[in-house]
Amino acid sequence: MMEERIMKKYLFIFAALSACLAVSCNKGISTEETVNNDETPQAIMKTVTITATINDGIDELTKTSYSNTGVFSWTAGDQITVLGDDDNLYTFTANSTGATSTFTGTMPDGVGLGDRAHFPADAGHDVDGYKFCIPSSKDISAHPSADIPMVGVKAGTIYNFAHCCGATQLIIDNIPSKFVKLQISISHPSLKLSGTFSIFKDGGYYRWNPVATEVAAEKTFIRKVAVYDNKASIYIPYASEGDWWGTNTLSVIGYDSEANPTTLVSSKDMKSIGAVERAHIKPLKPLVLNKLAFIDWSDAGVATSTVDPGSSKLGLSEMKIASDNYYMYARLKAPVAGFVGNFLDIYLSDGAVGGTHYSIADDNHYWTTGGETVYCEEHQGEVTSSSIAMTFNGKSVDAYAVNDGENVYYYMAFPRSAHSLLSSAGTVYVSFMLWKDWGCNGAIPTRYTAMMAVTLP
Repeated sequence: MMEERIMKKYLFIFAALSACLAVSCNKGISTEETVNNDETPQAIMKTVTITATINDGIDELTKTSYSNTGVFSWTAGDQITVLGDDDNLYTFTANSTGATSTFTGTMPDGVGLGDRAHFPADAGHDVDGYKFCIPSSKDISAHPSADIPMVGVKAGTIYNFAHCCGATQLIIDNIPSKFVKLQISISHPSLKLSGTFSIFKDGGYYRWNPVATEVAAEKTFIRKVAVYDNKASIYIPYASEGDWWGTNTLSVIGYDSEANPTTLVSSKDMKSIGAVERAHIKPLKPLVLNKLAFIDWSDAGVATSTVDPGSSKLGLSEMKIASDNYYMYARLKAPVAGFVGNFLDIYLSDGAVGGTHYSIADDNHYWTTGGETVYCEEHQGEVTSSSIAMTFNGKSVDAYAVNDGENVYYYMAFPRSAHSLLSSAGTVYVSFMLWKDWGCNGAIPTRYTAMMAVTLP
């Protein structure tokens, strides 16, 4: 009995020791794994510098930034995507501006340079799989660049870049000064303007064919660009050869701050751009914005004339004129009563003889200054108390009306290119007439504003 108790005691002690040893071993494994995880060596990164140049044979037309002399240059801060020999992609940044520049990036120690690179840099590129990614939307306002896709092929430590497509350049001019950035959107009804393009080598260069797409996001190309001296430009890449592109639609949004967008162009038909050659830039006709909605009409520099019609025929009571290099802007004020379905006429004079003195030639319905004929754009504006539709010398006039319940204000932007009296700098004399249901024959001067001298820049 005693021996049995002693045996059980030893068995209990042995079991307890075994349990402790098991726990101790398990704790040892856990600690070792943690230590091993904590001590896993991190990849050692090395700084690598390469040289990138252009080898298109058309240097004056292939560039990321353009000088007045048309000389190619990289722009300091340009980034390229470089393929490593581990099939991963690495970003390198240009150190200087010039036809040739060094680019610096970091790569894991032991990883060498691959044989190709793409410009501009993008995480969506598949350099190893010969696929180029053009993002649908991108903000490049902080670093203006042509942003036109190029492929670089390595020769030693030099990457020779060549464009794999053509591009158009659109300049937007006369941008109101309050805007520091534009968002320019181009869309196509069926063809692919963005997304992933398979590239192939043809004639010694990488390129792609234009393709149709059913994906809505791939039919758009949206870039935010900076505004400099009231201008902004965008470069739109297109696959080369053939008149593939049909009709594009343009819209423009202006930003005076990131949180305050203003639509400047809602939808404009760009029509066909025709064929685009690889490595060439095809300039599009500049789009000149009018500043009608952004003029400060209370500014002391705006020419102003007040009028008292002084008869039973209600007329215009105020005329304000402003101008820039592209448009003459007018704001007219008239009482609301009696001016639905009227016509608005504009009269211009060079004032060569007789200064601002004028008379009305009843038989021809135009004004004269000292015997000189004055231009009259007659019966061209049909006016209501809320809107206005007008042409000027055959060209459309951007116009709108605002009714405050007591007066109607008519706002108009007249293209200066539409008439010789407005097309060059100098002084022009301007007058308007607003009328309803009565002819010009026998009209009296109180139906018209006074002729006001306006200085055109």
